[in-house]
Amino acid sequence: MGEKQSNLLWFLFAGVLLVAFFELFLVQPQVATIPYSDFKMLLAAGKVTEATIGQDTIRALIDLRGTDKLLPAAEYKQIEEVSSARGSS
Repeated sequence: MGEKQSNLLWFLFAGVLLVAFFELFLVQPQVATIPYSDFKMLLAAGKVTEATIGQDTIRALIDLRGTDKLLPAAEYKQIEEVSSARGSS
């Protein structure tokens, strides 16, 4: 391998590390805030797939299929927008 190819590989490696660092530390996760009563309703309906309980907050992953009928329109729209921004549903 020539010197130019070796330098190119190092620059490529450094670029990949830079992108990984940026995503790991600088990109904030998208969050939708809903009332606790709506969270309890989603939990009872079996739509909460994962939850982390903190001192003042509950973070949860929600299965959005069918939740448009369970939640008020404004809250469903907010959750759907956050979900589509993250590329998941």
